[in-house]
Amino acid sequence: MIEIEEIDRKSYNPNVYFSSADSFKVSKRAFNKSAGSSRLGKKKINYSLADMETQIYQRSQAENETGESEDGAGINKTNVAGNRGNAGGKLTNQASERQMLQSEKRFFELDTENASDFKYVPQLLSSLTGINKDKLMDSSVSLSQQRVSKRFEMPKNIKLLYKCTMPPTGLLRKSKIHSNRSENTNKSKATMIKKILSSKRSLSSYIEGLDRLNFKIIFKNVYNKRFFKVLRLMNICSNCGNSSNLSQCKKCHGKICNSVNCYILHSETRCDG
Repeated sequence: MIEIEEIDRKSYNPNVYFSSADSFKVSKRAFNKSAGSSRLGKKKINYSLADMETQIYQRSQAENETGESEDGAGINKTNVAGNRGNAGGKLTNQASERQMLQSEKRFFELDTENASDFKYVPQLLSSLTGINKDKLMDSSVSLSQQRVSKRFEMPKNIKLLYKCTMPPTGLLRKSKIHSNRSENTNKSKATMIKKILSSKRSLSSYIEGLDRLNFKIIFKNVYNKRFFKVLRLMNICSNCGNSSNLSQCKKCHGKICNSVNCYILHSETRCDG
């Protein structure tokens, strides 16, 4: 839309040429202040925080003065209503003070690094605000008490509620007996093997000490007595009975396999050198 500018005779100069190309520039026309402000003036907004606070304070003070004047004019009519309003104001003030104390105490507790220093927070608040320490203790609940109240305790009979074929190993504490059972069994086996090897009994003594059932199980497949005689001449390890990868001890000339465990057992028990 094309804007049409009205020519003012007071400020109009006929010797100056005006073109639409210069429309972006500021016009040199002079308006009447009252007419210009009413027609084209915009409401100015003050963004100053101090001015806004003073305006709010003046407005609340004016409302309180008007309320007091109205209450003074009608004291005889509205005594009960005034008492109720004063009581409500006192309650709201007490509630706001309690909330402020709770928030300050919470900030102090959050600011402390150690949970053991929470007991010194009421004393610090009382020294800063001048309020009694007992009153501060009753006004709010500490963070430590909240954590204790929110703590989840696992029931002791939870293992009875666990329905599975596998035992709940993750929920139960590992005792020393269960954790060291494998180590104890390995140690007992090693000691038994050492005792058997240190006794230096011959094969015939072991065969004579066998039961009838075990004797039948061992010699059930042995039909040829010649094979039984040749069987004694086979070279086997003196510890584990293995017949492959054998070596001879340089001290006692006993047959040992290449296993390190067999070599250690042989040097501790069997070797005579």
